[in-house]
Order: sequence, then C-alpha cells, then structure tokens
Amino acid sequence: MKRLLFLSCLFVLLIIQVFAIDQRLIVSTLSDTIYEPLFPFQFKIPMVYRTTIERKEAKDSVIYNIKQTSTNIILEAKKTEDFVSLEYLEDLYWIPFRDSIPDINMISIEDVQKDLIPGKRYEFEYHKDKRSMRVYLYYFIKDNIFYSIRFESPNRLVKNNYKLFSVFLKNIKIE
Repeated sequence: MKRLLFLSCLFVLLIIQVFAIDQRLIVSTLSDTIYEPLFPFQFKIPMVYRTTIERKEAKDSVIYNIKQTSTNIILEAKKTEDFVSLEYLEDLYWIPFRDSIPDINMISIEDVQKDLIPGKRYEFEYHKDKRSMRVYLYYFIKDNIFYSIRFESPNRLVKNNYKLFSVFLKNIKIE
C-alpha cells in the first residue's frame, strides 16, 4: 500500500514537472515568434505594462514627455532627470519605422525630429485598432543625446501584422 502511494506521488510530480516544462516552451515559442519578425533591433524588451522614456548622457538636456488624450498623442519638450516614468498609455499602437508600410497620410516623428523645439507642444492625431496592443521602441538623437521611448503592453498573442500595431501620425500641430 505504501509503495502504491509512493508511486502515485511520483507520478503526480512527474506530470506537474512535464506541464511546467511544456508551459515554458510555449512561452518561449510565443516570445520568439512575436519579437523577432517585428523589431529591426537586435534585442528584446520584457512584456511589462509600462511606458518610459530614457535618456543617456548630459544633465539638464531636453527630453520629451509623452501624454495621451482620447484622440491625440502629445509630445511636450521639457527639462527632466535622467530617467522619467510616464503614465500608462492604453490602446496606443506604435508603428515600426519601415518604408514598406503603406499609408498615404502616415508620417513618423523621425521626419520632424530635427524641428522639435524645447518649450513647444507637438500633437499628433492617430487611429487606433482595438484588436491588439504591442511593444514598440522609438529612438532618436538630438543635440548629441540618445533618447529612447518604450511602449509596452501585456498582449502576447498578437500576430505579425503591422496594420494591427499602427499609429498613423498626421496633421502635426505645434502650439
């Protein structure tokens, strides 16, 4: 009887271990499938729901704060510390900066980054696709400072379809 109980416990532990390994493999496969085709960069970003802006080098330099309204993305230039955590940006879809994505009205911040002026507010209209959220990294260099803007969301099951991750930036307004 004791032997049967011992073997039953071993069998249960074996099933639990196999299930755990299987789950890790599933997560790993999803991660590889999602990240590699989407990013032109050679690194991966953890799937943590947050939005941050990072700056490297030089104190008291200009950094751009990003806010979201119901229909617009607002870039606000200001002085700040080396690291700034921003508000969560729900339903924000950032498009990878690639020439192959077709949209007549679409422009990227890269097209206007040389004209960004401290103290001005830049507003971009965008369209939202309610089917998915994803992670995108945008970076630029201004005054020899490297800035990176990272958008993250918890949805792991998004397919490799750029139209699902699109932020169409158009009608730039400078206040």
